[in-house]
Amino acid sequence: RNNNSSNNNNNRNQKDQGPLINEHVIRAILESKSESVEDIQVRLLVDTRAKGHKSQGEEEGGGGNKDQDQPSSTVQVVSLAEAISIATDLDVDLVGVSLQQSTPVVRAINYSKFVYQQSSSSTKSKSNKNNNNQSPQKKEFTFRAGIDTNDLQRKVNNMVSYLQKGYSCNVVITSNRRNLMQDDNVLVTMLGRIEDLVGEHGKAQGQMKKNGYGNRGNLMFQPSSTKK
Repeated sequence: RNNNSSNNNNNRNQKDQGPLINEHVIRAILESKSESVEDIQVRLLVDTRAKGHKSQGEEEGGGGNKDQDQPSSTVQVVSLAEAISIATDLDVDLVGVSLQQSTPVVRAINYSKFVYQQSSSSTKSKSNKNNNNQSPQKKEFTFRAGIDTNDLQRKVNNMVSYLQKGYSCNVVITSNRRNLMQDDNVLVTMLGRIEDLVGEHGKAQGQMKKNGYGNRGNLMFQPSSTKK
């Protein structure tokens, strides 16, 4: 009975803290199984909108129509090692969905973007309920470390146009393994390039938050001044 009570408390604490991601979900699965990452089978949900993911039609050479009715994720049973590899190749996070099942369920998804979208939808819902207390509009911009200077300038110009309209801009910076090996502080380097181009049009809020692997970070920019 004491063990069951302890497990229930642990489950409640996990739910309060949110889902396990990346190395934490991998550790949890390994601790619950007496097998290696190559032998453990998981049910992997892959976001079809993730960069680099191909739909079944595209893999068969049909080109694939971008149909709005197409499901937002695909499901496949793979080894834990394959799930880690797929998430790494797609440059997304591995998130625990239901680890108590005999075949644990995990999801390959951009978790910081997912949380941001959930937060945005919650903000919109609250503003719809109270029209007299409108929350500021937000926009997200993703930059990949090593981006060409011209492409960077174009994306920052777009971001500045939203800052000038009074939008808060969430900047997400990602890096592949090669760039991290060349510069272990590549996310901060990339942030510096963005700040230089944004100039007086916006102000970074606090310090950049990085994920556990150090290959993704995000930081909010606010307009430097309100309309007069």
